[in-house]
Amino acid sequence: MAKAQRPHIAILPSPGMGHLIPLVEFAKRLVHQHSFTVTFVIPTDGSPSKALKSTLDSLPTFIDSVFLPPVDLSDLPPDSKIETGMISLTAFMSMVAGAKLVGLVVDMTPNDTIANATYINVDTQKDDDPFMFLPKGFVERTKERSLVVGSWVPQARVLNHGSTGGFLTHCGWNQFLKDAKVALTPKPNKNGLICRDEIAKIVKCLMGSEEGKSVRNRMLELKEAAKRVLCENGSSTIALFEVADSINHPLLSTS
Repeated sequence: MAKAQRPHIAILPSPGMGHLIPLVEFAKRLVHQHSFTVTFVIPTDGSPSKALKSTLDSLPTFIDSVFLPPVDLSDLPPDSKIETGMISLTAFMSMVAGAKLVGLVVDMTPNDTIANATYINVDTQKDDDPFMFLPKGFVERTKERSLVVGSWVPQARVLNHGSTGGFLTHCGWNQFLKDAKVALTPKPNKNGLICRDEIAKIVKCLMGSEEGKSVRNRMLELKEAAKRVLCENGSSTIALFEVADSINHPLLSTS
């Protein structure tokens, strides 16, 4: 099937590899299983990272990408609050105006998440030492029992590795983890900080206690459930087929 004949969808992800990677997997399903063409519209506030460029360069046929120019903030008052995810609607509309899109997928971070989360952002392109936020000598002291990576890593592959028994998250999806009963939450001290002793306590609990065993078993149950919904006759596969079919055959779907 020629590229011009395929239904064309644009995807606008929030900044960050954690948002882009699952959307890339979603795009692959649209392309390989439903014969769509997908264009990623990437917001930028400067030069794209090496990880971002590597991911976009490896996209398969019928998935491409374009970069939105940075938003001009020069006319804003000095005390303006800047939030992640700002894009130029004018630039976006002009970029997709002639694309003849049949759909637009927008992934934007909600404001309450931004307001309640603090992120450490290390620009490895500008700083000679990407580990500058770590305590002095940390990498050397822990090199025999840990691996510290100074750039983005393929998270799904790390989590899928057989030796991975758990992970520490910044709590961006903390409520989901609690509701799904697959998380052990460390308690902050009186200053609102979570210290290393508390983290060590939680890790030991996860790896060696009955509560930790229950969490790991629950995670295995959810893993198998996720496999089932993504199999050929799984609910997610069927739902995506119905959406794709409604786009490809709108009259049949509404009759």
